[in-house]
Amino acid sequence: MSPQGYVGICRVEGGRYNLCGLFRKAGLKPQARRPFILDYLEHCGFGALIERIDAESCVAGSACSVAAMSYRQQSDPVDGTSLGDARSLFPPFTGNGMSMAFEHAALAVEPLVRYAAAESSWEQCQLEIIKQNRKHFSGRLRVARGLHRMLTSEKLFKAVAGAARSSLFPFQTFFRLTR
Repeated sequence: MSPQGYVGICRVEGGRYNLCGLFRKAGLKPQARRPFILDYLEHCGFGALIERIDAESCVAGSACSVAAMSYRQQSDPVDGTSLGDARSLFPPFTGNGMSMAFEHAALAVEPLVRYAAAESSWEQCQLEIIKQNRKHFSGRLRVARGLHRMLTSEKLFKAVAGAARSSLFPFQTFFRLTR
């Protein structure tokens, strides 16, 4: 982590690694002839990580980016139903976002089955999905959004990083609250 962003790295198939990050773009000066992720890592001050990454080992065509994401709570849809991450962007510190998307879809199955069997109206189906979503996810999303704001705050970075290094940061508590 740095005040300009953070990265997470995990091993994937074939002995390769996936590097994913969230970065502030302000002040970034891209360089030609190297994967753009290296520019972001340099901007964040992750020089030691750049040294460990061989630019030639980056899989061509595998890099992607998304701009201007908002982790604010979304209002409930009024003219349709969205599930999983189409419904809301899950803050990174929530944990496994794909798992949450599948959980959300699973919660929608019963209301959708009742609608398909003409046992409820579309409006009732939508309201039940929204109700299940709120009941199941609102607490953990609220904690994750707050945690995300705290961990990515430039003003709080030094204090949070220091607490994390000294084992004072309550990782287990936040983990339990986002499950």
